[in-house]
Amino acid sequence: MVSFEEFQRKRNREYYTTRGLDFLKDFKTFAADKYFAQAIAKDLYSKITKRGTINIYEMGIGTGTLFISIMLSLRKIDPSFTERIVYHLCDISETLVKNAVKRGDAFGFNVDGIVYEGLPNFVKSADYILSNELYSDLPARILVRKGENVYELHIENEKNVLKELKENGEIKKYMSEMPEGYFIPINEFAKRHLQCCAKGLALRGFIDIFDYGFDSSHKITELYPEQWNNAIYRDYGGQITTDLNFHYLAIDLNATIEPQKNFVERVLNEKFEEDLDSMRYRVCKKKTDIVEESDFYHMRVKR
Repeated sequence: MVSFEEFQRKRNREYYTTRGLDFLKDFKTFAADKYFAQAIAKDLYSKITKRGTINIYEMGIGTGTLFISIMLSLRKIDPSFTERIVYHLCDISETLVKNAVKRGDAFGFNVDGIVYEGLPNFVKSADYILSNELYSDLPARILVRKGENVYELHIENEKNVLKELKENGEIKKYMSEMPEGYFIPINEFAKRHLQCCAKGLALRGFIDIFDYGFDSSHKITELYPEQWNNAIYRDYGGQITTDLNFHYLAIDLNATIEPQKNFVERVLNEKFEEDLDSMRYRVCKKKTDIVEESDFYHMRVKR
């Protein structure tokens, strides 16, 4: 029997170090959507005003598609700006890093690859750090409150087992404020990863995190406990992912959270529909007052 955190760590390490580019057969992300990349590029260009070299780090790069799309969008906006960018591609998979670097080289971008596992202590003088659907893949604890007692999810023979949490402190205090009977992801490692990234920011540097999850306890209780608990973590061809607890992640950080679609619409000044089947944004052909609920969020952390 192992904790869910250890279960997720082991399974995902095996998945990403052996699956390589074949992970595209298991799931899609917004990385291939042109409007998503254009919004990131346009916003980035408007925010970075420094002269000289611009250091960008992307954590969890996939096939490099998002990186390529962002840089091509920036090249259209201002080729001289793009020439000043050194784009650091960071991932646990050597295969993915080599592939993305090769693609970047083909377009003439200033790019380097960093294969790493654990915390990104190598980040230095970062003007911008980007992660898209990375933190929901990082090992997370899952806790549940029953009255005054808190239990942690463990996995034994592929089945869920709850063990009472003996530790006190901030985690138990946090859980005392969570709704009873619900599995709550506690993204401790993701938070340490994010804090490490924040320490590596340059003056006026910032971090963008795009992922799916929830930003408040209200979002949790929109579902019955059984519905929520049955969907809180998923297995995509061997990859284990869980909803990202943006509410927990933002504690003690200079952070703002908004729906991802709101970010894209605000930056591009356009109304979009979010198609979760194709993982694409489509321009709305007619005005609508319907507000679509989405579990995809954008979190920005500033130094």
